[in-house]
Amino acid sequence: MKNYITNTYSPKRLSTCPLTIHVLLHIADGIEAAGPVWAYWTFPMERFCGRLQPYIKSRRYPFARIDGHVVAMAQLSIAKVTHSLDLRLGPPKLDLANGAFQHPSYTTCALLPPRRLCSDASPLDPKLARKIITCLATRYNQEVAIIKKYFNPNDVELWAKVQRLEGGDQMLASSMMNADTDDRRDATYVRYVLLADINAKYKRIAPRFEPVTVYGQLQHICVVKPPPAPELKLKKEDTLILAAVRRCEIEAKNDLDMHYYRKEGGIEVVDMSTI
Repeated sequence: MKNYITNTYSPKRLSTCPLTIHVLLHIADGIEAAGPVWAYWTFPMERFCGRLQPYIKSRRYPFARIDGHVVAMAQLSIAKVTHSLDLRLGPPKLDLANGAFQHPSYTTCALLPPRRLCSDASPLDPKLARKIITCLATRYNQEVAIIKKYFNPNDVELWAKVQRLEGGDQMLASSMMNADTDDRRDATYVRYVLLADINAKYKRIAPRFEPVTVYGQLQHICVVKPPPAPELKLKKEDTLILAAVRRCEIEAKNDLDMHYYRKEGGIEVVDMSTI
């Protein structure tokens, strides 16, 4: 590569530089800035090519159509920035699918079908029920025995998808989705934030909670509606959107914020707002 640059490079020849050589010139800098090539190069190119594909109408002159569309997109971008027309010329907001569920307490997400209503014929997994009860006991600061009095497993709704609003990602519950497909990315892994007591090892020191970032696989998306109860300090029915996540035991991470794991830990139920 060094000999190629020394012996061949010339400003007059730059326009005829083969694309393969041009790409090779950027690989080292790209890896240094953003990590392995497969982690960032293929995905942007797939997205960009996906935007171009619908506009290739001519089989005889496909590249002319591609060139024209690329120029039009660039001109539109300049017009939006110059005249502050992002809202008018930007892509329209897509409506949520029929049957989607939103709640005023959760302004950042919406649940998408399919969904399953638990019943005697289709009961809630007992292990998941215990995890939910533990989560509710922590939330309402009550003993597990009191939570059990007001928790009915048949009132739990299970959803397959959760959509982050305002252009966010769509995450899937692994328990209700087929994960055996090889032609799509695994959207069941999520990142969430918990408050951890950094003084937990020291019993004589007061607790001090700090946010900790955790990674795991989203197993279940649950809607739980605790009834009005003086012991829970609820004057009306409450609505909670909970996520059951199997934690990934992170073994290593680097400066590029890439995390590695080999083993998975237990399942914990957290509020959906933390994801």
